[in-house]
This record gives sequence, C-alpha cells and structure tokens, in this order.
Amino acid sequence: MTGKRYLQTVIISFLFVFQAFGQGDAVKDIKQGEEANEQLKAYIGIYQDKTASGYLDSIGQRLVSNLENRVFDYKFGILDMQEPNALALPGGYVYFSRGILILANSEDELAGVMGHETIHVYKRHSRKSQKKGILTGILALPGAVVGVFAPTAGALLMTPAALMSAGYSRKNEKEADELGVKLAAASGYDPKGLQDILHRISEDVKLQTGEEEQSSFFDSHPYTPKRIEDINKEIETLDVKKVPHFAPTRKAFLDKLEGIIIGENPAKGIFQDSLFLHPVMNFTFTKPANWETENTAEAVGMVSPDQKGEVILTLADSSKSTYELAKAFAENFYRRNHMKPVKSGKREINGHQAHELIYESSTGEGMAYLTI
Repeated sequence: MTGKRYLQTVIISFLFVFQAFGQGDAVKDIKQGEEANEQLKAYIGIYQDKTASGYLDSIGQRLVSNLENRVFDYKFGILDMQEPNALALPGGYVYFSRGILILANSEDELAGVMGHETIHVYKRHSRKSQKKGILTGILALPGAVVGVFAPTAGALLMTPAALMSAGYSRKNEKEADELGVKLAAASGYDPKGLQDILHRISEDVKLQTGEEEQSSFFDSHPYTPKRIEDINKEIETLDVKKVPHFAPTRKAFLDKLEGIIIGENPAKGIFQDSLFLHPVMNFTFTKPANWETENTAEAVGMVSPDQKGEVILTLADSSKSTYELAKAFAENFYRRNHMKPVKSGKREINGHQAHELIYESSTGEGMAYLTI
C-alpha cells in the first residue's frame, strides 16, 4: 500500500481472469495488455528506479529492434516484487521483478531473460484463463456471504504468486527459449546468459525451500536442467553480433542496479509477526493470531482461520470526501444487491473524520455483516 490517500475497510473477494489470446488482432492484444498492466500496477506495484528502469529499457529496445515485422510498441519495467520472476503481457509489456535483478550477474543474463519474454509477446503465445482468489481459501467462505458481499468491492487484491502462475504451455516456453537466445545473439549478447540465470534461479529455489527443484516444480516451464540442455544445443550454432554493451564492465553493470531494495519493500508496509507497519502512511495494526494475510501495492488484508471473517484496508481517492466515497459505494452496492445500509453516519477514528456504512444479511449460518 502506498500513497497519501484515505484508507477504507472492505470485505472483498477477487477473481483475476487472464484472457487467452492467440489468433486475435493486435488491437485486442494491446487492449488486454493495457487492462492487465493497470491491474499489475494496483496489485503488485511498479518499482520506481530511474537508472535501473532506463537501463532495462535500453536493453529491451535494442532487442526489439532486431525483430522482424514488429507490431507492438514494447515497454520494459520493474515490478515491486521480491520473488525472482519476469513476465510479459499482451501488447508489448515486459517486466522484471526486483528479485530477478538481484540475482542477475551480467547484461547478457538480463538480455537472455528479456529475449525470452519478448518472444512470448512477439509470437502471441496463448495463455490459459486463470481464476485466482486474493487470499488462501477465501472463496471457501460461506456461499451466502460471498453472494452478498464479494461482488461489491471490485478487483482490489491479488497474490503475486497467483498472478505469476498464469503460465504458457511447455511448447511455447521451449520456443521462447530457442528464439529468445537467437534474438539475444543477434543483438550483441552472449546467449549463454539465459542458461546462467536459469541455473542461478534454480539454485535460489533450492536455497529458499531447502529442496532440489523437481521436474514438476514449474507447472508451465520445462524442468530447468532440461531447458539448459536444450538451450546448449541451440546456442552452439549461433554467432554473436559484435555490439558494445550498455554496461561493459561488471562494476558498470552493478552501478546500473545499485540501490534496488532486497526483500520486502517497506514503502508498501510490512508484517513483522502479527504487527503490520506502514512507515509511509504512518499507521500500524495488529492482526489476530492465525489469520491469513496478504499485502499488495494498494491494499492489505487478512482472513480468519474459519474463513468467516475478513478485513481489508484499501486506498481511496483523497480528492473526494469520506461522505462522497461512502455515498458512491452505497449507490453501487444498491445497484448490485438491492440492499441499503442499516447504519450510515459520521464517526471519528483516531482523530480523523470518517463515514461509516454497515450492512447486514441473514444467512444459513447466522447473520453476516459488512462494515465500510
């Protein structure tokens, strides 16, 4: 959660659907990519680092300049995510996580990953539709509660792991590896870079989990040793174009990525055991024992072990008063559910003016309540 905006508390469930694309026109790809990109910014957040972002864009634009019949305007950026990952969205969006930048040791490695992701966009590989909940088991809430409350809040929370799991087929991954290293070599990069960083990611998985990677570890990716073996065969036939790197020395490379945060980003707030702290917005709260939690760029939430209670703090538009926000919510809620609040009025929270809405509904398991 970031920004100087109002906090609002909601009960919410979110389904993320990644539209499949394959044979549609470029306009459709661009529209889908724009929509998915807005969701990425809201749920994971874009990491702001002018030097690192500019460096990635320079590498990316060199790569795409070597594509034939280029259709999309490619954009490269950094996700505020500590897990090592990279992804591509329809229409030309390519992202690296902070975590994968921390693991990278050379410009060749970054170009290898970027070439792989660029090929996913270029070849317009189909994605399977994904439907993921925001918190573990959240969709197992009593049906009546979900039916009454879940549709009202919109798409506000989503786990990064769920987003990253929306995968391509193994066939498409293999093609992205093969064509990606060719693109890297044609752009002046050692195609072995992709091998090196794949191996390091695999080692990082082993370090973090204490277990060797299994052949089924990446559901949509070929087993890493097999990928490296296949890439080896491909790069034996490649000639690397002689083009100077943007960061020709290791020191220059490290300077480009200097200052990138390792681990959790405190600017989004962090959990320390049961305590949540947000240094930017200057607030804390303590969660009940054993409640599941999730923290994204614009919201933080928790759900009870029996999945009958849920609390979400989200950011709201600070250009509107708390009354205007409450009024807009109530109108939208009524349109969707034909329910009016049993209580609506001003109140004070920690010295701040607020507006409270309370809804209630009878279910097969008792009364259900929603407080905004």
